[in-house]
Amino acid sequence: MIARSHTLVCRMFARRMPAESEFKEWTDAGKDPMHEDAPTILYYIDEGWYQSFNCISNDHYTPTLSFLSRYHPEQRTVRRSTIFGPTCDSIDCMYKGVPLPEIKIGEWVYFPVMGAYTVSPSCPFNGFICSDIKYVDSDPHACDSLEKGKEAISQAMAERYKINNVFTVINHK
Repeated sequence: MIARSHTLVCRMFARRMPAESEFKEWTDAGKDPMHEDAPTILYYIDEGWYQSFNCISNDHYTPTLSFLSRYHPEQRTVRRSTIFGPTCDSIDCMYKGVPLPEIKIGEWVYFPVMGAYTVSPSCPFNGFICSDIKYVDSDPHACDSLEKGKEAISQAMAERYKINNVFTVINHK
């Protein structure tokens, strides 16, 4: 179990999708569409194992992927899918062979239960820098007292680790 500290929001920036004929051939043959040899869509998100998803191996916790309702995922075809982070490293795989509705490039997905220690072990790797944290809260004044300290910390982190990538953390009350 993991203590909930924030929600992580990521953008789907690329995908490799098999030809529709591969899916049709597989299902026409009566084969299980979730079988390990079935055609699989490969998705790439802008956070990975070296950033917020280190919890998969470090804490043995795999966050739940959720979709923004405006994309109507319930109306999409569910396909066998694998989700990778941005680094092109073989360990940077968060989900392998899972059933997911088709996701379009540029869409946002979120992970509602991320733990406090998913951000701190992040590291720059393979040319990808650590992500900036953006705080969002329903109370417009909730982060005012954090601004000065946050600016100083952000500047120090940016200088030390060359941080400029963006992901969003939503505070939970």
